[in-house]
Amino acid sequence: MSEGAAALNELAERMGEMSAQERSEAAAALRQQAAQAAATDPNLAQALQAMANAMEAGDQAAAEAAAQQ
Repeated sequence: MSEGAAALNELAERMGEMSAQERSEAAAALRQQAAQAAATDPNLAQALQAMANAMEAGDQAAAEAAAQQ
């Protein structure tokens, strides 16, 4: 597992401990990373966007699934 994938998995696992504000900030950071990755790695960009959406929705299962993409 790459370092980035491990970080995403950890973030997804910690989501239940995060406040709504923390999840929103994490989602914004994930969207920024998705935008940067879009040109070079569209699959990564899609996974980051899916995780951002899950974070904002408070859907831990979806966040964990996105982290596995």
